Amino acid sequence: MAKSENKHPVSVHSIATNGEAAVISWSDALAQLEQARKFWLATMNTDETPHVMPIFSVWLDGSLYFTANPTTRKAQNIVENPHVVITTSGETLDLVVEGEAKKITDEDTLKQVAKVYASKYDWHITPHDGAYDAPYGAPAAGLPPYELYQVHLKKVISPGSSAPPYGATRWLFS
Repeated sequence: MAKSENKHPVSVHSIATNGEAAVISWSDALAQLEQARKFWLATMNTDETPHVMPIFSVWLDGSLYFTANPTTRKAQNIVENPHVVITTSGETLDLVVEGEAKKITDEDTLKQVAKVYASKYDWHITPHDGAYDAPYGAPAAGLPPYELYQVHLKKVISPGSSAPPYGATRWLFS
C-alpha cells in the first residue's frame, strides 16, 4: 500500500464567522471526502492557465485517489507540476483540497483502490502493468489505460457549513 503521511491534520484554524470562531470537525470533513461522488480537479497548464475537469475520486487510508489516462491534459499537467486542487460539494459542507499528486504503480495499492472504486461508483477497473484497464471509459478520464494518482494533502479548507457549527475551517497537513 502506498504510504500516506497525512491521515490527520497537524493544525486546525477557524475563521470567525459572525463574531464566532466555530471549528468544523475533521471527522465531518473526512465523512464528506469519503462519501462525496462529485469532485473537480484543477491543474496548471504549461502556459500558467488553469485546467479544471470532473473526476471520480476515492478516499482510502488517509489519501484521495483519482485516475487519468496518461495522454489527458490533467495527467500531462501533473507531470510538469504536481500541485493540484480538488473540490467537492455536499449537502452541508463544501471542501477545497490542496495537495500534490503522485503517480502510484504499486500492485497492492492498485488492487485496494480498485475495490473502493467498484463499491463507490460501480466502476470495475483491473490492475494491469502498473495502471488500470476497464471494460468502459470513465467520464473525463479518456480511454484505458488509467494511471492512479495519490494526493498528498497539504491543506483542506471548508468555506463554512450550512449546519452547525457554520464556521469556515482550515486543516493543515505536514
